[in-house]
Amino acid sequence: MEITRYVFNKWTKNQVKFLKKEYNLEVEEGYCTLWIKENDVFFQLEPVFEKWKVDKYHERYFSFSKKEILNAEYCIIRGCHEGGYPMPDNLEYQELTYDMEVHCLKCGMIIVQKDAFRIQKVPKHKIFGLTWVWDELFVQLDVYQNIFEPLGIKCREVKLYRGDKIIPNIVQLVIPDTEEPLDLHEYSSQICPVCGRIKYEAKVNGFYPIHQHPLPHLYRSKEYFGDGGAASRKIFISGELRDILIKEKLMKYYWFDPCRDSVPKEPK
Repeated sequence: MEITRYVFNKWTKNQVKFLKKEYNLEVEEGYCTLWIKENDVFFQLEPVFEKWKVDKYHERYFSFSKKEILNAEYCIIRGCHEGGYPMPDNLEYQELTYDMEVHCLKCGMIIVQKDAFRIQKVPKHKIFGLTWVWDELFVQLDVYQNIFEPLGIKCREVKLYRGDKIIPNIVQLVIPDTEEPLDLHEYSSQICPVCGRIKYEAKVNGFYPIHQHPLPHLYRSKEYFGDGGAASRKIFISGELRDILIKEKLMKYYWFDPCRDSVPKEPK
């Protein structure tokens, strides 16, 4: 695992020269971002940044090696092909797709789907997500039948927005939710002033926590993540299913973040 720090500042000419001469770090004069690995050099520079009154140098970004990802028994899905926006546009899709009587408009939590998603056109991708909808997956019918259906994962229909017709070769995966909580004490949170529910920061803070009793193959967290009016749940995936999707070139290994308490598999 590699940790990188985000250092943003309005750099002076002397600061630029100092960073280059003493640490061989290059940054442009004026407003500019310096990305620096969290190592001895960074810790040596921390008191320097404080002296310079650098406003933002505490943001941490985590990246994982291919071996760390592929050796994890469970991962979370952090990326996927995007298949466009759910329709109607401008968040009006929520009225058609979700039960708005229980949906919190302030924080975006309490998401209960009542009807099919509508999309503008059928994407070419065999597996994809939708913009604004970070905790749902859509796949071509043959992919579902060959990979997901044998694992007991159910599906539901998807519709074209114009005409409201069912798309025959695309389905939405029905991803079950666990009721078991995650240990998220390392993650900041916020309480919605309207519904009173807790939402956690979405970014990954190292190897991700895993449930003591993970559901098989594919499932979602009980907790919601995001900021403002955005809210989604984390999708957990077993190493077995992850490896199949990578082998079939449906997803890429760096679209996954490994869970910290996973039982390691034999190295590949």
